[in-house]
Amino acid sequence: HRIISMPMTPLEALNECRAKAPDDPLARIRMSPADVCCRTSEDASLHLGLLTELQRLRTARPSAETFGTDMVRDAVRRIGIQPSPNLVRTPEPKYNRSMYGEEAPFMLPVPDNATGFIARGMWQVPGQFDCMMRELSTEVEAPLVPGSVRSITVGTWSGWTDVVLSAYLRNLPAFSGEQHVHSHTTFDVDESKATPCARALLRAANVTRSGGWFNTAASWRAAGVHVAAEERSPHSRPPAETLDMERPVFDFCLIDGDHSLRGLGRDYLSFRSACQVIAFHDVVNVRGWDVPRFWKHMHEDLRPQEFTMKDCTHQPYASDHKLMGIGLLVRKKGEAGRHSPEHAKLQAAILKNLTAGMLRANEEQRAARVRKMVAAQNRRVNATVHVASSGVDLPLVERVWTRTRMQKAKEERSPHHIQVAQKTPM
Repeated sequence: HRIISMPMTPLEALNECRAKAPDDPLARIRMSPADVCCRTSEDASLHLGLLTELQRLRTARPSAETFGTDMVRDAVRRIGIQPSPNLVRTPEPKYNRSMYGEEAPFMLPVPDNATGFIARGMWQVPGQFDCMMRELSTEVEAPLVPGSVRSITVGTWSGWTDVVLSAYLRNLPAFSGEQHVHSHTTFDVDESKATPCARALLRAANVTRSGGWFNTAASWRAAGVHVAAEERSPHSRPPAETLDMERPVFDFCLIDGDHSLRGLGRDYLSFRSACQVIAFHDVVNVRGWDVPRFWKHMHEDLRPQEFTMKDCTHQPYASDHKLMGIGLLVRKKGEAGRHSPEHAKLQAAILKNLTAGMLRANEEQRAARVRKMVAAQNRRVNATVHVASSGVDLPLVERVWTRTRMQKAKEERSPHHIQVAQKTPM
């Protein structure tokens, strides 16, 4: 899957890396992408796929070369995807039980002594990102503001996806034919995960990193949109009616921040009238908190009338078929796509009721877990009393009991969980 067809010497890798790094207009006063992405041969090998694709996108013709069948998918594979230690239960051992399944070979390498998640690569399924970009290439007909393309992301891990997304948005067929100024703003950036190379590439691509998205006047101002704030405080949330914009101001919005139902509802209501296309990440991801539930409510309960809903949820072979997923809301053309404040209020009430119902359900689940824990503790106490009264060595019984419970908990947490014969109680 690597773009390098034959082994390179460290010097050759460094020279090619520096040659393909984009120019930074402010490189005179700070380090350029070539300086930080190609410092060592290891850095060059890691970032060469990303830099090669960025260079290709700068010279590619829109549509034919960029958005052809599986072209974006193959580009993401050449760039590399975020390595993940998450394993799944699958009868196919070929891919080391990776959650990516057949896409596992395209994970970027990690150091041998690394633990947990090491931020590098795109946190995407190649086929899903391909689906999203091809939908955008056909559905987006023209920029909202002539000569200007504006996009926004809420929720960023390492910055790799924002760098690549920005490059592809510049190459949409609708934005070709004349010079456009593209500005992209990303919120909720995990600065501890954004590497120096990613930061340099974001600067070179005119991507602005901001703080958290709180739906305040300050947040909107950081995104380049002025809205009125209550009590003239930049940290107050704007009145709901001020967010009912007459026409969208962003060509594309990617929502991948707060994964709770409350946060998703807030972001949806905030950006519903502001975006031409809204994308939600993790719509089928069982590890993605409430996003699958939210997207199901979008289909069944919310049903936004001014949008067409599309699902980019291709699942790789040998994955658990519940991996990430992208849900798209594409604004309809003409009057059919006009925002309705009345419908927005109805959806806000629906989301409020759904959130309240979910909170009640969560409380009931927590109470059930507490009752189960108390019952298990009572059974343990009763068994201990019975053993003590029978004259058996109590410390030995305690050790055996503890070891058995620890082993059972370990098996339940293991992705390779194997059902074992249930021991009869002592």
